[in-house]
Amino acid sequence: MTLTTRYSLAFVLLVTSLAYGQSKPSPLLADGQPVDWWFLFKFNAESFPGCGGSAQRACLFGGTVQKYKNFGQQFAFASSQDGTLKQGGGCVGDTTADPLGATFNQIYNGKLFYVIWNDQFYSDPIASESGPAGTRSQ
Repeated sequence: MTLTTRYSLAFVLLVTSLAYGQSKPSPLLADGQPVDWWFLFKFNAESFPGCGGSAQRACLFGGTVQKYKNFGQQFAFASSQDGTLKQGGGCVGDTTADPLGATFNQIYNGKLFYVIWNDQFYSDPIASESGPAGTRSQ
C-alpha cells in the first residue's frame, strides 16, 4: 500500500466517523441530564405490581403493550448525582424522564451504531402468562 493510499484511507475513515458517528452514549437520569453512572433495580410484579402512581404502560421504542394479567414496572434507582437509592415514578423505560428510557432513547433514536443483546431465549423461562408473577414484565 502506498503512502498516498494510506493517507486517503485514513481520511475516508475519519470523515466517515465524523459524518455518521455520534459521541458515545452516556448514562442519563432523564433526557438531557447526563451522569457518570446510574443503578436501576426493577421490582417484581408480585411485590410491586403495575406502574408507579397513575402511569399507564407505553412502548417508547416500538411494539404494543401486552395485556398480561400480572406485570410490574416499578423501580428504584441511584446515580453519581445522588448515591441514595430512591423509588422512581411511573413505568420504567416508558418515557425519557427515567434513567432507562432516557439512556436507551439516545441509542434507538440517535445516530449511534449499536447492537443490543438479550440473552433470554424466546419463551424462557415460561411461555405462558399464567406462570409465577414477575416472570415477564413486558
